[in-house]
Amino acid sequence: LHQKLLLANLYLILHQDSTHKPTVHLLFDRYASLIRQHRIVESVSRSEFGDLLSNAESMGILSLIAPGKRAKTKTVDSVSAIANHQVVLSIPLDDVAHGLSENHLFKQIISS
Repeated sequence: LHQKLLLANLYLILHQDSTHKPTVHLLFDRYASLIRQHRIVESVSRSEFGDLLSNAESMGILSLIAPGKRAKTKTVDSVSAIANHQVVLSIPLDDVAHGLSENHLFKQIISS
């Protein structure tokens, strides 16, 4: 559920401006805001959010890019250490929308 919330937030950011490369900090803030707004579940901690990012990166869904670097990071040690890393989607935005729209709640979130 939290992985999909992360992707829904990334989708919303990129759907507004596909050239934008949000930071980990921005993505976590938007994630926490979405959870407060919809009262879906309890928010995960920043360190757990780092685990979500790491999992999504290992699945090839996204890449974390350090400021001034072109290569993705190897591991996520802590969210504070990667707060300024850019989050880059590695799959087409339409694929994210299609995957999320199979669930009514996520379809509602990404349609807002």
